[in-house]
Amino acid sequence: MKLMRVGELGKEKVAALDPNNVIRDLSEHIEDLTPQNFNDTTLSKLKSIDLSKEREINPSIRIGSFIKDPKNYFCVGKNFKLHAQEIGSKAPKNPMIFSKANCISGPNDDIIIPKDSKKVDWECEIGVCLKSEVYQISQDDSEKYIGGYFLANDVSARDFQLEKSGQFIIGKSSPSFGPIGPYLVTPDEITDAQDLKMKTIVNGKTMQDGNTKDMIHSINFIIAYLSTFIKLQKGDLIIAGTPDGVGAGIKPNPVFLKDGDIIELEIEGLGKQKHNVRNQ
Repeated sequence: MKLMRVGELGKEKVAALDPNNVIRDLSEHIEDLTPQNFNDTTLSKLKSIDLSKEREINPSIRIGSFIKDPKNYFCVGKNFKLHAQEIGSKAPKNPMIFSKANCISGPNDDIIIPKDSKKVDWECEIGVCLKSEVYQISQDDSEKYIGGYFLANDVSARDFQLEKSGQFIIGKSSPSFGPIGPYLVTPDEITDAQDLKMKTIVNGKTMQDGNTKDMIHSINFIIAYLSTFIKLQKGDLIIAGTPDGVGAGIKPNPVFLKDGDIIELEIEGLGKQKHNVRNQ
């Protein structure tokens, strides 16, 4: 199942994309999709719906984040060896964890360059949304906690991230820096999350062309690793790193997003994003 929330900002309603790529209204079955109600019971209820009988929604409608107000948004840095190399770093022995905060946006919303940043960059990533609490589990148990997979753009202000306090979160959390979706894909629709093509196109030029199979640490390992230290919550988001081809890695002159740029991202089976970039 492909779950969505659609509508104007702050007025989104739950929907699903049917097998014919028609958006179907699920608001009669569920008021909203939140960390509080995102669980096996809700997923089973929604999967039992005959989507062909639900009201069609105009495909031009705005797509919002597929879940409302997740409590935590965890990220993994330098999880592709070639990406670590392109930014002049060694691949971490253990997953390098940081967070994004208060920046969730829709998959086609504008990316806004914050005042005083000149180095806004892109990162195409695969993510998971957890459907139950997770604490100190084994890697072999990780999949049973995954409610779905999604496409994310870990938008990053490199100057804030690397030239300020040394804490990545300040370069990762400006408004609009957390576009997710277009939908959350339940695990039954993904044959192998560790073998999906990933792509980023900026102004018509392919910048990232990778595959999730090239990760250093697998998604399942990352979930288990995080759970060793943190009691993860329902609805928490975890994204698992980006392949090479980010703007900061371009030699000899890095390339960063600017007002008027158009950026497109895609992961096989998880849909596409398209953003206009504008100044604050």
